[in-house]
Amino acid sequence: NTVTDTPNSSDPAPRGLSPGENLRGQRLAILASLPGIINMLSVCAISANFFTAIRMSPLQVGLLGSLLSLTGYAQIPTSIISEHFGRKRVFLVFNGIGLVLATATPILPLIALNLGHETAIFWTMVVFVGIGLFNNLGFATWFAMLKDFSDPGTRGAFFSRLRMIWGSASLLYFL
Repeated sequence: NTVTDTPNSSDPAPRGLSPGENLRGQRLAILASLPGIINMLSVCAISANFFTAIRMSPLQVGLLGSLLSLTGYAQIPTSIISEHFGRKRVFLVFNGIGLVLATATPILPLIALNLGHETAIFWTMVVFVGIGLFNNLGFATWFAMLKDFSDPGTRGAFFSRLRMIWGSASLLYFL
């Protein structure tokens, strides 16, 4: 296949959505992603302060960032898993595990106070990498689910807008 402006004829249209419903669904998906963006950026700011408080070295922070980036590669086999077990099920299981791990983050300062900074650094890395891993696994299926309700003719523009909003929010965070 070559890249063209026309949708792939073998690509099924969304399940009976009118153009208005398609546009409304895309707008709602973008709107629904905004709290996630705000959460991601606030977690980054809070985490930086927490890492300093438990005395993580710049090397350890860099290692954590690298490990979090590597968890993105876990998305590759997720497509196979999600086609076999179902996208929604895989999304809920993986993001559910990530959410359970995220509930452990308030315990991390207590570890630092009671068991020492080295132990807190270790468990912080384990929890954060686990959250990143399972959220990335679930995130891969999220895009596939969004594809299901977007019209092939407007899909590229929709995903471009979505990525532009995420990228702009990330850029604003670093300014």
